[in-house]
Amino acid sequence: MKEIKTQNSTGIRPQNMPELFKLAEIVASSSMAPKSYIGKPQDTAVAMMMGMELGLNPMQAIQNIAIINGKPSVWGDAMLALVQNHPAFLSIDESFDEQTMTATCTVCRKGGKPHTQKFSQADAEAA
Repeated sequence: MKEIKTQNSTGIRPQNMPELFKLAEIVASSSMAPKSYIGKPQDTAVAMMMGMELGLNPMQAIQNIAIINGKPSVWGDAMLALVQNHPAFLSIDESFDEQTMTATCTVCRKGGKPHTQKFSQADAEAA
């Protein structure tokens, strides 16, 4: 079996499709993989490919990309980390109003105007 190459201490980075699929098979057969990837090496490989395109290591990808309605979606802290590492990122401010049960998030790009979005409990229930 050919050895899978690594990059310093950044983890395993497959260099071609056979290496990627071998890694995906190993992960998908592991009890340490997220439930949605266990026994699904193809899904695991796709998540790893998507993650690598975004700058995530394969293991970061499978821990932070969820399949939602058949589409891979970055979620949680990984999305925030990707945004904060972008060169255009300037700031983010999040708050929650317990009286109105509304979360507010304001983001700003360098050289841009702040953009604010609000999401209430009613919005969540409607979704």
